[in-house]
Amino acid sequence: MHKFLGNVSNLCRRHFGRPRHKPSLRTNRGWRTSLLLGAPWICRYSWTRLESRSVCAFLECRANRHPAYHSSPLCELGMSIMRAVFVALIVCLLAALFEAICAGTGVRQRMASLRSPSYSIPFERWIAIGAIYYAICFIILIRLLLLQPPRPVLAFALLASVMILNALWNLFFFRARDLQQAFFLGIAYSAIAVALLIVLFKREAVAAICLAPYVAYLLYANVWGYRVWQLNCGPEE
Repeated sequence: MHKFLGNVSNLCRRHFGRPRHKPSLRTNRGWRTSLLLGAPWICRYSWTRLESRSVCAFLECRANRHPAYHSSPLCELGMSIMRAVFVALIVCLLAALFEAICAGTGVRQRMASLRSPSYSIPFERWIAIGAIYYAICFIILIRLLLLQPPRPVLAFALLASVMILNALWNLFFFRARDLQQAFFLGIAYSAIAVALLIVLFKREAVAAICLAPYVAYLLYANVWGYRVWQLNCGPEE
C-alpha cells in the first residue's frame, strides 16, 4: 500500500506539480490518512485524462477523421431524429404564425360578442385545443419524416392542406366575420383531416392514433360552428 501511494504521489507531481499538502508516507497517522490526502489528486488526474480523451474523440468525429462516425447506425439515427425535430418545429411555428396573422387582433372580444350555444367551451379551452392541435401536427411530421423512402407524399400534402385551411378558417371567422363561409370551410377541413387519418393508418399507425382524437373533436367543432352561424346570422354577418 505504501509503495502504491508513493507511485501515485510521484505521478501527481509529474502531471500537476508538487501538491500543497504532500501526503507523508512515513507518518505515524497510517496509510488511511495518506490515502485520504492523496485522493483529490487521484480524482483530478483520472478526470483530466477521461475528459481529454472524450474531447479528442469528439473533435475527431466532427472533423470526419473517425471512419466509423458516419457509418454508425446509432449516429445516423440520432442525426435523422434531430433533423426531423428541427423541420417539424419550424413548420409548426410558421403555421402558428400564419394562423395568428389570419386571425388578427381582438380574438377574445370577437368570441365574447357572438351568441353561442349552451354547450360552448370557455375561451381558455379553445387555446388549449389549439396547442394540442399543433402538438399533434408536430408528432405527425416527425413520424412521417423518419419513415424510410419512399415517403408518403399524399400524407404530407394532406397535412399541409389541413394546416393551411386551419389558418384560413380563422381568417373567415375572425377577420372577415363571415360565419357561413367559416362553417363550410370547416366542413372541407374536416373531410381532409379524415382523409389524412385514413392515409396515416396505412403507413404510420402511431401518427394516426395521435390524430384520431382530434378528428373526433371536429364533429363537435362543426356542430358548434353551425349553431353559432345560425344564432348570429343577420345583416352584420
